Amino acid sequence: MGLNETFSPNFNVNLLKLTKDMKFWAWYTIISGGLACLSIFGALIGVPQLIAGLRLKDSIDDFEAYLNSGNLENIEHAIEKQMKYYSTMKIIVIASLILVVVILLVVIIFGAFFAKQIMNASQMS
Repeated sequence: MGLNETFSPNFNVNLLKLTKDMKFWAWYTIISGGLACLSIFGALIGVPQLIAGLRLKDSIDDFEAYLNSGNLENIEHAIEKQMKYYSTMKIIVIASLILVVVILLVVIIFGAFFAKQIMNASQMS
């Protein structure tokens, strides 16, 4: 089953444009995940982000294999890998938001504690 029997004539053009945009996001995800791994707490987010970026890169490879061969199995594999990428990124975003809230709470609690210490010290003087 070839392209002409399954998809519209613009499909290959659109898929080629999509893979170019996906390359940007794959490399962005890989690099930002790698940079996040430079800190201990950042590695909690960075490692899964790095893996997700590699999955997206694999998806691109399957899309490009489809463009070269016309084999629909490549499309299926590419979509499966994209699903894993988006599922992983969804978890990362949720974990990041939770981490930000926890950090803000810690900063507020320590800020209030130190402000109270400073006020007590100034009252003693």
